[in-house]
Amino acid sequence: MTVTYTRNKPVRRPLPEHLPREVIEHDIPEEDKLCVCGCMKQRIGEEVTEQLEYIPPDFQSLLMFAPNMPVIAAMRQFSIAPMPSLFLPKSMATPSLVAHAIVSKYEDHLPLYRQEQIWARLGVEMPRNTVCGWIMAAFEVCLPMRAALLDYLIASNYLQADETTMQVMDEPNRKNTTPVICGSIVTTLSIKSHSF
Repeated sequence: MTVTYTRNKPVRRPLPEHLPREVIEHDIPEEDKLCVCGCMKQRIGEEVTEQLEYIPPDFQSLLMFAPNMPVIAAMRQFSIAPMPSLFLPKSMATPSLVAHAIVSKYEDHLPLYRQEQIWARLGVEMPRNTVCGWIMAAFEVCLPMRAALLDYLIASNYLQADETTMQVMDEPNRKNTTPVICGSIVTTLSIKSHSF
């Protein structure tokens, strides 16, 4: 099999200008603003991280600034304010937006193509494959918690499951499927009952 075309590289689209923007500035600690030679570092620019946040029923853009401050005399020492660790590095999605997409998809049974349409009506063009990538990355982040919950379930004295079924929408060239969604109740010696 020979591929006769080249794929276009995905390009991140800028967030729409009409979104309200909240600016968050992370400053450099005072002790890092001073050079070892005693002179003050001058601000020459900043690193900007822009993320998309969902505040029901609307979106806003978070702009996080981290100033760059080199020593003017030496021009070899830079101090950059530490940015907060991101839930999904190199992603414009905030935890609230990813949580909203996950709850909408799995709890409200709202497929990603419909979420894409809803967001477009709100003025945000976000491809569903991008949102799907966020959901898969969030799953990877949550794997240690999932493992701990499974260990807790396996170590329990009593386990009861509710195997509720749900019809999955039909897709072209595929039959409808009916997966099982499980809820469980666990009982241990110290805890009478606990539900997940």
